[in-house]
Amino acid sequence: MTVSIWPSTAGETPLQNYNSCLSLAHIQNNADASLCFQNDTILKAINKMQLLKSGKELKDDVQNM
Repeated sequence: MTVSIWPSTAGETPLQNYNSCLSLAHIQNNADASLCFQNDTILKAINKMQLLKSGKELKDDVQNM
């Protein structure tokens, strides 16, 4: 099983999409299973988790006053 992270929608290079397609073709030929995630989706989830954690920490701080 492989876990692959797709590049961001705003690529750093014009060839980024071609590299992704070629990589996926290689993974499909050589892996039994593959999980693919978009980099943008992962970044949004991390930011959301950080905001939730920050909110909880703020609540704890207010309660401890």
